[in-house]
Amino acid sequence: MFYNEFEVLNDISGIEYSTPKIGKIYEFSIDYALSNKRFVGIGYALTSNTSTIDGSILFNEGLGLSLDNYRLEYENQFYDIHFRKEFENHIHLTVGFFYYRYFSPNLGFDNLGSENTFIEFENNIARADDLGISTSVDYFFPLKDYFEIGFRGKIFYSLVGIEGISIIPLLKFSF
Repeated sequence: MFYNEFEVLNDISGIEYSTPKIGKIYEFSIDYALSNKRFVGIGYALTSNTSTIDGSILFNEGLGLSLDNYRLEYENQFYDIHFRKEFENHIHLTVGFFYYRYFSPNLGFDNLGSENTFIEFENNIARADDLGISTSVDYFFPLKDYFEIGFRGKIFYSLVGIEGISIIPLLKFSF
């Protein structure tokens, strides 16, 4: 589960064009053991807040817009470098720096109601030049010497504020 403070929201008369604040997150990381229960690693996280839109609107006598099962998706991609410390009670604390970019769909209108009405669909790819800091706390249940399951709570914080909060299940393989 990923909570995203920012959402895609356009005001279109008659059509609710927005994404939910709760979405999906997929995360993958590889860590290298430095010394006594200390690790350094790299990671990638993909978040997705998606909604399906059904609706139509009539602009003038000859022009309308109909969205049928239209998928609206707001997506973040986080690339990080992190440091992790493992404690005796199966708790792990991770702090890292990330760079991110997001993909945000946009639906634009121009000259509504006139003879030259323009409708524009575009997917904006925005690269945020500001870096961010991520912090996570993990708890693991050891099943084998090389395999553990657990869960993670993580906060993504950039120069503009909190980018998101996640709670995810984990699988950990050690070799």
